[in-house]
Amino acid sequence: MNLRTLAFLPLFATLMLGGVATASAAPDVTNPFAELAAGSEPSHILVDASGDIFTLNTGNESISKLHPDGTFDAIFHAELPSFSQPNALASDRHGGLYVSSYLSSTVWRIDDRTGDIDAAFSSHLGTQLDGQLPQSVTVDVFGTVFVVTHSPEAVVRIAPTGDVVARYPLATGSGPVDITSDFSGSVYTANAADSTVSRIDFDGAGTASVALRYAELGSGAMPISIVADGHGMLYTANSGDNTVSGVNLLLPAGSAAATTTLMPPDSYPYNVTADARGDVFVTNLGTASFAMFEPGGRFTPVVAQLSSDETPEAAAVSATGQLYTANALSSTVSRFGLSPASASTGAADARVGEAYSAALAVTGLDPMAFAVIGSLPPGLTMDPATGALSGTPTTVGAFTFAVTATNAVGATSRSVTITVEPAPGSTGCWYWHEACGF
Repeated sequence: MNLRTLAFLPLFATLMLGGVATASAAPDVTNPFAELAAGSEPSHILVDASGDIFTLNTGNESISKLHPDGTFDAIFHAELPSFSQPNALASDRHGGLYVSSYLSSTVWRIDDRTGDIDAAFSSHLGTQLDGQLPQSVTVDVFGTVFVVTHSPEAVVRIAPTGDVVARYPLATGSGPVDITSDFSGSVYTANAADSTVSRIDFDGAGTASVALRYAELGSGAMPISIVADGHGMLYTANSGDNTVSGVNLLLPAGSAAATTTLMPPDSYPYNVTADARGDVFVTNLGTASFAMFEPGGRFTPVVAQLSSDETPEAAAVSATGQLYTANALSSTVSRFGLSPASASTGAADARVGEAYSAALAVTGLDPMAFAVIGSLPPGLTMDPATGALSGTPTTVGAFTFAVTATNAVGATSRSVTITVEPAPGSTGCWYWHEACGF
């Protein structure tokens, strides 16, 4: 799969009569999509339901907020305490951003409209994480905050108010570095030191069941990022052996064997993220590229590529299929349009008895599948793999139909009208679908 442009002419491009319509390669890439302040060094990125983009900037200890058009939010302003080393960003999807701080040993709740730190949340949390060196933070579907700490190695459960509810010790020497939750409320940690995944489940009463070695990834894997895809799979990026592991969450604790995918040489997989459809994207620091795992298991080594002087530390995908990357070295954000989208508009006329060839310009991730809703002009057919129209029209008239383009990330649909004119010299009534004349 590569980013490409497919051409499908009455819909989005230029008519070619008497020949073969060809696709023009023009990936929908905006790089940079946004330039952050010098020294920002964004390390985390997320996209909310409205399409706004947030980056956690480790270099200048701040958060940036961008709108889908690439402009900075004029109201939002978030500066974190100096020398706090913010190291993870999460959202509760209800107006709250959460930042874990390694050196300040705390978690802040940030208002996603203003950027202000929630004083009430901080007051309730108080000093309960002091000295524990939080590594990462996540928020489950119920709004509960979970933090994985280094000292001691544990998961801390925090209510939306900021009160610590419980602590769940992890194995000594496991070295947890990242944490995530799934749609059922279970929590998982990536343990870099012993190359395992731990899992915490909760019953209806909130009682926890901890599986310290829920999945074993193999000696030397060193998982540093973890995500659940929402379709029964868990993925980890393993920096130690240049692999990505997939764990089947439907298997019980102790038998969740990992499926390992060896990445291309020097990839150095660093961050894993999932979209709403269950597609998982992997950022590769070594090659400045992005890989993709689809819910069915299909793996594509490269779906997006940056220049060699950029370091994509994290990625996030919007509901509309836009892949955003946080590039630490250049302090920029890049955007890749993965979902099908029209590149241009316009309709082309045809003529009875003359060969017709046309194509629709669509950007997005390959492969795509095309389908017609309605009826094409008689004599024309569409290739479902390329979207190309071809044939020889047989009937005059104005024909309206819809064309859909679908790929692994999304779909788009467009209405098309093609007017078929009579052959030169004909006395046919071009304004009517039926044959007519004297």
